[in-house]
Amino acid sequence: MVTAAVAVCISVLVTPLSAQALVRPSTIDWISQGIAAPLGSTLLGAAPSRTRLDLRVVLEPKNSGALAQFINDVSTPGNPLYRHFLSPAEFAQRFGATPSAIALVRSELRSTGLTVSAVSPNNLVLRVTGSATQVAATFHTKLQRYRDISGEIATVATSRIGLASPIARYVAGISGL
Repeated sequence: MVTAAVAVCISVLVTPLSAQALVRPSTIDWISQGIAAPLGSTLLGAAPSRTRLDLRVVLEPKNSGALAQFINDVSTPGNPLYRHFLSPAEFAQRFGATPSAIALVRSELRSTGLTVSAVSPNNLVLRVTGSATQVAATFHTKLQRYRDISGEIATVATSRIGLASPIARYVAGISGL
């Protein structure tokens, strides 16, 4: 359980900011440039409006400096905290997003028509679903579909991604775009 928490923490620290824009274009904070087409892939066109997307909104941890230190401590042989992992509840209490940050992000995402169905036990990840139209509008991005070299089809944000300023500061990244 701690390994998963540490993995999420590490992904939060290395995930580029990539989601911020909801209601008014003048209040958008851009958090990612989007991605280039996957190597060897074929563009199929715009994502159909009703395509359902399942995303993860990764929240900023509270006290990220202490979190980075904790990750170092539990990973360093000889450190008294080496391999002394936290339960998800302990992690949430020490490093997870605050209840008010979770409530604000959840409320803003829901106000755009997205469904926020779950919060991870460590309070850092929200499961969010919605149509391609809702996702593109919420995150102020362009969604394209590609077929990769193995034949898999993926929906990809090909332009920068943004969120409304009131919640942008609480979002570290978006997984699934």
